[in-house]
Amino acid sequence: MKVLAYRVLCVVAVFAVLGLLLRAVSTGIVSDVAERTEKPYRVSIADNDSPAYKIGALILRPIIEARIDRYISEQGLAEYLHNMASATPLKENFRLVDMEEGEGREVLCGQKVSAMILHFPMDGQESTDPLQAARKISGSTQPVSFRLGSHEVKELNYALAGMRRGGSRIVTITRDGEGKSDSYYVQLTSVDDTVPEAKDIRNLMSFDKRDTGSKGAITEARCGDEVSVTYTVKDVRGEVLIEDRVVDFVIGARSVPIVLELGIIGLRSDSRRSIIVPPELLSGFDRGVDKHSVKIIDVQVRHKAAPTQDGK
Repeated sequence: MKVLAYRVLCVVAVFAVLGLLLRAVSTGIVSDVAERTEKPYRVSIADNDSPAYKIGALILRPIIEARIDRYISEQGLAEYLHNMASATPLKENFRLVDMEEGEGREVLCGQKVSAMILHFPMDGQESTDPLQAARKISGSTQPVSFRLGSHEVKELNYALAGMRRGGSRIVTITRDGEGKSDSYYVQLTSVDDTVPEAKDIRNLMSFDKRDTGSKGAITEARCGDEVSVTYTVKDVRGEVLIEDRVVDFVIGARSVPIVLELGIIGLRSDSRRSIIVPPELLSGFDRGVDKHSVKIIDVQVRHKAAPTQDGK
């Protein structure tokens, strides 16, 4: 009887020790797997204290990851996902909230527009004097006309670009170092000129390639920014027609070929963009570029002066 009781106690002790070991090992291994960062994605497993659940997750995770890895490899997405995962996030000081979508075509940077712009908050005197506040609001309801890209508040150029007639947005701008933010209500009341090349511009095909070794602050080319662009023009056979030419301009000022100006909008400073350009958009380039066949333009951009954080 004593021998039987002794054996039962031994079996219970062994199972208890195994249970503790399995719990500790499974927790340690699964936690380690969850912290791995060499893959461009992450498989999330819901938390559960059960050792059996953790071991099951440990067994299933490699199977799931193998399927994902195989799909990524077959589709040629490995480099793309790696670049996306390792990309330096953009530092932006503004936020857009759409109120009304509007109608018609999206306005292009450089077009003449009329917009109603209402600025909040008001200064101290206007906040305490209802009459002055009323005058300001009344005056702000009158549309102002300007060429998109030339407004002194840079973020308003960013906000209006791509809007449709009658559309409205709230623009919130954070003032770094001042601990406050400003808000603008903007409504695009009219687009006052046309761009003959607008349809071709909207249908441009372009491809971006990220430079993962890029260092320093990352910026993005937007309407109204002052930029320096390096570009190369090639024909469809790859023959170089213009190589590494540098041009400085303000986006929207219409001082360079329109495809070069509007084709770089949205391009990050840590990337290179290849633009497939139809003959209709080749006007403005020198005689070395014939205007009768498709060309490929490779561009890189940097800001001559980093976009300010105070909207000026």
